[in-house]
This record gives sequence, structure tokens and C-alpha cells, in this order.
Amino acid sequence: MKARLINIREIARLIFLEGFRRHTILGLAVLAIATEASGFLFMDFFGRDLGNPVNDFIFSIMWFVGFVFIFFHAVQIMAWDVERGFIFPLLARPVSRTDYVIGVFAGLSALLACLQLLLGILGFLTLIWIKGSVAATFFPELSVAHYLYAFFSLLAYQLLLIAVVMLLSSAIRGSFPVLVLSFAYYGIASGLPVVRSMLGTSDQQHALQYILTLLAALFPNPSTYDLKADVLTVASNLTALEIAAGFGSAFLYMVIALWLACLLYGRRDLS
Repeated sequence: MKARLINIREIARLIFLEGFRRHTILGLAVLAIATEASGFLFMDFFGRDLGNPVNDFIFSIMWFVGFVFIFFHAVQIMAWDVERGFIFPLLARPVSRTDYVIGVFAGLSALLACLQLLLGILGFLTLIWIKGSVAATFFPELSVAHYLYAFFSLLAYQLLLIAVVMLLSSAIRGSFPVLVLSFAYYGIASGLPVVRSMLGTSDQQHALQYILTLLAALFPNPSTYDLKADVLTVASNLTALEIAAGFGSAFLYMVIALWLACLLYGRRDLS
């Protein structure tokens, strides 16, 4: 067991260092900071409700940068490309494929967490600075607890997506097919609630509603983890049960996706 933990740690370390070697974190951080700085040039166009657009803009940048990291860096790392894939030099070492799956997921998760923590701290300091620079009429409230909850909910969903991409890459060769299917997965997860809300109440549509509800178990709704609207409130409506349910569901999805990925990697021929 100790040897396996060491293997997982070393794989995660290699993946983490690979992200810095490719300048992934630096490039995305510079992109996010430049985008955020340029967006604040338009603050004067907003009236009294200044907090809402600034808060939405900060979380939108974190959301966008996280997706760029997942779809254009993590996919390249996890894909079975013979020329560019990272799996072959790692599995040339005496490690199991289960160790590989967990190690790669841990390394990419650490990279994403570092990136989002940097942007989250910068975003929170920006909100505090803007709130202190304008009158209370323009930016009345800011909840630290809700900000932390919204931030970690966003991070939890993006870690869930990394686990899903790992599952897809365990079954399909090539970075482009994995990228397309990852986009499709996110598109279906985003579109299912819209389709369900548009259905009527007839018996046939009720059956379709039931099917779509079952599909929601495979495609968790991203808006469930989008809680940035609560940041600008001081209402203490957070309960331990709600927090545990939100993070527990994301953790359960990650465990199931990684378990299936380990099974598929154990059965596939990498040659």
C-alpha cells in the first residue's frame, strides 16, 4: 500500500511539473488577470448595482479559465495519442494502471486548484477593493462565507469534469475525439434542465420527463454548482446539510468516474 501511494504521488508530481513546464498555469493566469483588468475599464458604465456585474465577471473568468485548462490541457495529458500522449512514458515505469489514473487525476486537480486559488484570492481582493472604493449604495453587501462556498462549488464541478474526461480518455484514443465528447457531455448536462422545463404535463411528456430525470443522474446540472449570485448577500441561509449534499454529490461522481476509468484502463491494450 505504501509503495502504491508513493507511485501515485510521483505520477501526480510529474503531471504537476509538466503543467509548469508547458507554462500552462502561467499562461492561463496571465490571460485571466489581463482579461479581468481590461474588464474593469468598463466599470463606469454600470450604475448603482455595481456589485453584481463585477461579481459575475470575476466568477465568469474563473469558470472560463477552468474550462480552458480542462479541455485544452488536461485532455492533451490524458489522451492516448502515440505522439503526444503522456501515458506511455509514465507506464514505462513499474506502476499499475490504477495508480496511473489516480496519479494523473491528482496531478491535474492540484494544478487546477492552484490556478483557481490564485484567481479566487485575486477576485476576492478585487471585490473588497471595489467595495471600499465606492459608496455603499453602489456595492451594499459582500458575504465571505458565500464567496467561499461559491468558489469551492465551482472548483468541485471542474474537478468532476476532469474525472469525466479521464473516463472518456480511458475508452477512446486520440485527443480530438475525447475533446469532442467532453464538450458534448458538458453541453448535454447544461441542456437537460432547459429541455425538462419546456415539457408539458401530458402523459407522454410525463414519461419523457421521467427519462430526462434519470439522465440527470449521469449528467449533473452545472447550474447547481454556480452559486455566485449568493455572494452579494449576508443572509445566513447556508446549512451544513446543503453544503454536505453539494460537495458529497460531486465527490460521488468523481469516485464513480475514476473507478470506471480504472476498470477500462485495466482491460484496454495500450499498444
